[in-house]
Amino acid sequence: MVMRRGKGFLLLIILLQQILSCRGGGGGCSPSSCGKISNIRYPFRLKDDPVNCGDQRYELSCENNITLLQLFPGKSYHVKAINYNNFTIRLVDPAISENDCSTLPRYSLSRSNFSDSHRIPTPQIPKGVNNETYASFQYRVSSNGSTQVATRELFNHVIFLNCSNPISRDDDSRFVDASPCFDEKGGHHHVYAGVEGLRVVELRDDCRVTVAASSSIFGPSHRNLSYGEIHRRLSYGFELSWMLGSVCALCDWRGSATDFKICYFDEAYQSIGCDIHCSVAEADCSKKKITI
Repeated sequence: MVMRRGKGFLLLIILLQQILSCRGGGGGCSPSSCGKISNIRYPFRLKDDPVNCGDQRYELSCENNITLLQLFPGKSYHVKAINYNNFTIRLVDPAISENDCSTLPRYSLSRSNFSDSHRIPTPQIPKGVNNETYASFQYRVSSNGSTQVATRELFNHVIFLNCSNPISRDDDSRFVDASPCFDEKGGHHHVYAGVEGLRVVELRDDCRVTVAASSSIFGPSHRNLSYGEIHRRLSYGFELSWMLGSVCALCDWRGSATDFKICYFDEAYQSIGCDIHCSVAEADCSKKKITI
């Protein structure tokens, strides 16, 4: 899918900044802060902020100077960073300690927890579906000069196994031995961790999945990682996008029900683009460009 970029993006950036300012920074709404997270602004808000500030769907809490996001009922994550340039938020499981490799994630989390996961890799946002609060991926145009929209997954899965018998690297090279970080008194026998890629039919009879968590997608290839590197990725956290439910909701999706609609992040221009591509059934199938 090829798209042209031009002066419209400059107007888009200015207009987008004005919209976000009016929605969150105006009307007496000043940025909030909690611990290391400062400049909490639209669409985010803290629980104690005035009711007219921010978006209730993006509400955060502040406990013991730690910023928390209740991602799902009973599952609150530590907020490590909010990136207003690329519309992502970085979260860490509350049970993970950076300096203690024996800490395991408290919560299981995978892409299947997000209702956007069924749309990968088709970059289509049908009318009425672009209100996803958080998404496990973004549609992006790379900063390397390409004009092609691509799906960018935002985190990897980390799977922990507790096995009665050892797994050799020859048996399965995807998993590394994490046992030195754990002791058998806690019910751990042979503990292994791997990034991505385990189907149910591949699970050995003497192994059980302890937790399937999420970690940073950045860094070296997930092949041949040490457990130290896997734990560092868990400590760094994982990203989610808040683009679809907030700024993409500003896209004007008027057009045929069969039109191909997409909202994407342009890395080079640090901006949002909205495109409608006509269906082949239409007489005039020229691209309709929409900016917000």
